[in-house]
Amino acid sequence: RMLAKADPAHDRDVAAGVEAAPDRDDEALGRVEPTTELLFPADWADPRTDKFSMAFSRAAFDGWARQPSPCCAAASVAGACNAVLGLCASSEDALSYVHIAALLHGLLADQAAKKRAAVERLLGGVRVEPAIEALRAQLAAEQRSLGGRKEAGCKPKEALSKLRKLVAAWQAAATLASPPGADVALHPPL
Repeated sequence: RMLAKADPAHDRDVAAGVEAAPDRDDEALGRVEPTTELLFPADWADPRTDKFSMAFSRAAFDGWARQPSPCCAAASVAGACNAVLGLCASSEDALSYVHIAALLHGLLADQAAKKRAAVERLLGGVRVEPAIEALRAQLAAEQRSLGGRKEAGCKPKEALSKLRKLVAAWQAAATLASPPGADVALHPPL
């Protein structure tokens, strides 16, 4: 990811606790080029600077993938792949953040499916999806989400606590609705 020079206004905002806008590339700036202003430190001509050296890769600049949203992981991998493959970002064959985000989404979806299957096996075949959907609905009512950014996202420990309370409530309702001594099937109330 191409970084701009230090921004004193941004540094003041950070020091004052002002939250910065989400990390994204500014469309108005266009493609970044390896100019002296970008590459050299602000004080590079200072007579007190004893030594300074620099190298840059034209392939890295040419392969740089734009980041239109907080998707730096995907954009940086796309840019690195483009650089290694010698592809210019404007090339038809170049990778973008969309390609890498789709790969990451697929990998994470596979991992989630494997974990869900393992939990369901441990529970003796009980499907966990109804509980997850009920948790999502509860969070949506609170204008929150399972995962996500900052205060709107439910952190893992909190999600587990909410899920335990939800399942306990279901279990209590199922126990009350079942005859004494009967096996209690854990399902969401209808």
